[in-house]
Amino acid sequence: MTGKAMSGKVIVKEVRFGLFRVVWKLSLEKGKNVKYHQEFLLEGRNFKISTRNTAYSNYVTLKFISCSDHSASQPEDDQSKRLKLEEELVLPELKNLSDSVKVMYLGKSSKSEPQTGNDPIKWEFSSSQILSGNKTSMIELWIDFGTNEANEKVVINGLSEILHNQTLCDVKFKFTNSEEIGAHVAILTARSPVFAAMLQSDFVESKTRIVNIADSEMNVFKEMLVYLYTGKAPKLTENNFTQSVYEVADKYGVKSLKDDCVNLLVTQLSNNNAMEVLVWAQFHSLSKLFEKALRFIAKNSEVLCSQPAWLDFMKDHPKLWLEINQRMAELIAEGYEVGLFSDEE
Repeated sequence: MTGKAMSGKVIVKEVRFGLFRVVWKLSLEKGKNVKYHQEFLLEGRNFKISTRNTAYSNYVTLKFISCSDHSASQPEDDQSKRLKLEEELVLPELKNLSDSVKVMYLGKSSKSEPQTGNDPIKWEFSSSQILSGNKTSMIELWIDFGTNEANEKVVINGLSEILHNQTLCDVKFKFTNSEEIGAHVAILTARSPVFAAMLQSDFVESKTRIVNIADSEMNVFKEMLVYLYTGKAPKLTENNFTQSVYEVADKYGVKSLKDDCVNLLVTQLSNNNAMEVLVWAQFHSLSKLFEKALRFIAKNSEVLCSQPAWLDFMKDHPKLWLEINQRMAELIAEGYEVGLFSDEE
């Protein structure tokens, strides 16, 4: 098996900080059982990606090429180059990412997700898809360098401090009870498309840098601000105002916080709040939460139907009550299927 450099193209795109999508488009020669390889630049470093066929699988190898390989004054033959590459160590950052770097797509596989192996020592991946000639194939890698958690914490703590201490704020939020809190336009516009439109356009707020908040309480709004600065809403469970925080996040387009609120509400479902949450989820078109609440009520209907609120719910929300009954019937049918219930006395 001989090595052969390809005239194909390697496209590298940064999806988010530290996460890269690497796509190698290559043309294979029919009937040629060779090892194809190509170099590309990533994060200022040179990498080499190669692929070789066996009778059963195709192997993809990713390696870091040291600068010495490109600056050597003496020419090397193919055999010495191959030996040097085999002995070369991969970047330390890559050694700890065996679960993050995967071959997501290899050629035109009939499987939606080909079976892949991952050896963090040589960074060689195995797929059951065999690349054959006379067509253009594509190899796709997702490479995640991760982030430095210690440095992340320093940055997050710093952002939290400037909000907490109200340092150099350039926009102010005023509430109906005369409370107010300052924030920073650069962070708000980066984290919220609504704030970006409001503070960078012809809106009056972009000129006065004062935003009046009439439909939210200070503690609820501040929870969203803390999330914009740190990525966390630490008091979301303590103050039990998840629904209110969701509504603020929805208004200002903070999708990730909305998702966190919905996931938390699912875990908070109980006999005391399930009917209220069901109505609220329907109003906000939250299908996941609606289904969870609906099933919870159906499963706990024996307890819930004895509560005074059950009669009020039937009168105020007849369509929802009908859906609950349908879901109860489905659960009963499922019980018969698995043998939980029987017609025999």
